[in-house]
Amino acid sequence: GHNDRTFDVSKTDHIDQSKTCQNLSWTWDKSKSQEESEQNGYEYYFGKGLEARNQRYIKQRHKEKCRTIKDMRQDPKQCPEETIRQIGKHGQYIDPKLLLSIINQYLAWESQTFPMIKTLNMYVHFDEPDAQPHLHQRKIYLGKDKDGNYIPSQNKALKEMGIERPDPTKPEGRYNNSKITFDKMCRKKFAQICKDKGLDIDLEPQDPSKTG
Repeated sequence: GHNDRTFDVSKTDHIDQSKTCQNLSWTWDKSKSQEESEQNGYEYYFGKGLEARNQRYIKQRHKEKCRTIKDMRQDPKQCPEETIRQIGKHGQYIDPKLLLSIINQYLAWESQTFPMIKTLNMYVHFDEPDAQPHLHQRKIYLGKDKDGNYIPSQNKALKEMGIERPDPTKPEGRYNNSKITFDKMCRKKFAQICKDKGLDIDLEPQDPSKTG
C-alpha cells in the first residue's frame, strides 16, 4: 500500500499528509489501486496461457500443479518489477515540472523501444520530506511459451526483443545476461534526457558500499 497510499498514512512519520494530494498516480486500466491494476493486468496478458497450462495439468492428473493468477502475480520470479527513478538526492531538488517532463519523455521512449514490456502502474511521490520526489514504476515482461501464449518471463521477453548479453561469446550468468544490457540502455537514455534538459549530473556509479 506504500505506492498508492492505501494504508493509514496517519500512523507513519515519513509522510507529510498535507502534500499527499500533490502525488500523481497512473494505472494501465484506470484502477484505483496498485493491487487491482496488477491483478487485472495479469489476467489480461497471462490468463489465456495460465488456463491452457492448468488444463494440461488436469489432463495429466496433476491438478495439484494448477495455479491461479494471484499465485503467479505473487511469485517472486514472476511478480512485477519495480523501478524507482529520481534525480538528485535529499536537499538537491529540481523543479517538479522538469522532473515530470523528463520522466514522461523517458517512459515514451521505453514504451516504444521495448514493446514486450508493459507498465501496469506508476506513482510519483512528493509527500516524503526526507526523500527527493521520485517515481515508482511497476512493469511486467511478456515472454512466450511454446504455444505462443504470454508468460511473465524477463529472459524470454528480452530475447524476443533481440537484447543480447554483454558478451555473447561467453555463457549466460549473473554477470553476463541480457538484463545487464537492458538496464545499461535505460540508464544511458535517462541520463541523456537529463543532459538534454540542461542538467549536470554525475554519470559514474557509486561504489555499492556507499549506496543506500
